[in-house]
Amino acid sequence: MPAEAEEGWWHIFGFLNVERLRQEVDLARQEMARGLTADTQRRLERLKDALNKVSAGEPDGTDLAAA
Repeated sequence: MPAEAEEGWWHIFGFLNVERLRQEVDLARQEMARGLTADTQRRLERLKDALNKVSAGEPDGTDLAAA
């Protein structure tokens, strides 16, 4: 459940501040480049997924809550 909550948070946050979400994606890429771990990869994937959803105008994660 924490992973879904984090993804939902970034998705909602992205609607409020898309530029900041883009910055977070860039920071996560840099962090992963400095040290590839399962956590750094997972964080980048979640942030990129949230940015993609925001860019596509998808709903705010209600599909995640129903799962």
